[in-house]
Amino acid sequence: MKNSYRTIDYTVFGLPYIEVHGDKFLYLDLYELVGRHQFMTTFNLKEDSEAHTKYGASILGVIHINHTVLKKIESSTLTEIDLERVQIYLPEFELSEELRGDLKYQGIKIADIEFISFLPYERKTEVHDTGEKKVPNIIEVKVDFKEHNVDEDKLQLSLLTMKNNHGIELIYFEKEQIIGLTRGINDGHIDSRILAHFGFDKESMENNHNIWLCYFKMKEKRNSLSEQQKERYLEIQNILSMKKITKILKEITKSNIQAIEIGQQQDTLKVIIDSAMKFRPSILSLGKKQIYWDLESYLHIVIRHVKDYQIGDFKKKTPFSYKPEELKLLIEKVINCIKNEYQTEKLAKPDKIFTRQGKMAVRFNGDYYNLRIEPDGRLRQFHALESINTE
Repeated sequence: MKNSYRTIDYTVFGLPYIEVHGDKFLYLDLYELVGRHQFMTTFNLKEDSEAHTKYGASILGVIHINHTVLKKIESSTLTEIDLERVQIYLPEFELSEELRGDLKYQGIKIADIEFISFLPYERKTEVHDTGEKKVPNIIEVKVDFKEHNVDEDKLQLSLLTMKNNHGIELIYFEKEQIIGLTRGINDGHIDSRILAHFGFDKESMENNHNIWLCYFKMKEKRNSLSEQQKERYLEIQNILSMKKITKILKEITKSNIQAIEIGQQQDTLKVIIDSAMKFRPSILSLGKKQIYWDLESYLHIVIRHVKDYQIGDFKKKTPFSYKPEELKLLIEKVINCIKNEYQTEKLAKPDKIFTRQGKMAVRFNGDYYNLRIEPDGRLRQFHALESINTE
């Protein structure tokens, strides 16, 4: 510790609670006390201070340390004069999103802190036998729809209809699904008003391969495809597969992989192509403004940042610390950290690209992530920053 502090340790009485008082707190000391291990902390503020006036008598949260500051700390290049403010992330919602954003990205003056109290509890990072991290707080619940006589298509249509009725802006592939499923249930028929509501007319619907795919897939499950429809279904599948292959090859080309490497990385290329062919667009975060990823998003991320998929020049990029099959879970967890910020910003500025990069990178499970989301909610970029050893 740089300065001297008075500590009251209630753990000796069986209470997981520690108070620290001091005439002057320093950033590096706060980091050692509660920042390094991300302890939940109450920052009690000096009466009549700027922070007290803005936020009240105390703030309950976790010190938010951006990637740049953490690198300085771990390389011992940060001094007490470098930072006069401390940023705080609030997990609760007593304050408005604007004030929570101010605390997270602007912080409060360290001089405004009278004393701190915290719970010395640290959640350990879980890892697989291979050494890769596990995405925390995941509970897998397997449901056999057939065993419970649940019609997946009707369930999906009901969900999409409910989202639409609650004013949630559906993503393009959800609109295609709702039209395809509605036609499937109604033997190919659909009200023109429903089409118009989702931005389609009869001609655009007839020319949409994804709507046909959804329609035929639903009829196939019910064994109600005619021979002519089976032929058309196969034709649609082949067309969509060719479109996928074109996108895959386009992304592979961006890696600048050399001809000699293609033979050496046949197994990797097969894994990439197989996973991409099986990929389906999906929602990553619910809300009035949803976040989703499509095949382009997926390819852009995995070829550059999934260790087992990296090829060509992309081998130089920072890989994720997780298994490939946990990628979607990881992205969902990271996005959830800034979900409310995203909703607030998108409702205010719907046409603006949403980014969290550099000093605003999202911290999750000991790592930092840059992300970029397009105005329509499509995840465009997602990658981890260089990891920093904080053990």
